[in-house]
Amino acid sequence: MLLYIRQIKAVSMNRLSIGQLKSLSDFLNKIAVAWFSIGVVTPFLTKPETIIQSIKIPIRGTIMAFIFLFFSLAIIKGVKT
Repeated sequence: MLLYIRQIKAVSMNRLSIGQLKSLSDFLNKIAVAWFSIGVVTPFLTKPETIIQSIKIPIRGTIMAFIFLFFSLAIIKGVKT
């Protein structure tokens, strides 16, 4: 997975400007927040069928949030302000 991220970073650094990289990073941050919100809020708005399901939803949301946040930070890591 880290090799894949390095390849993405190498391609994105060559083709995108600093402003575009920052915008892409900001976009991925917003997706991470959305996943986290979905994971936390959904069990309260819906009626999960089982307790296991009510535990799985926040865990999935948190994992997806961390994945998108990791990609966002990997993209913006080499950019100087």
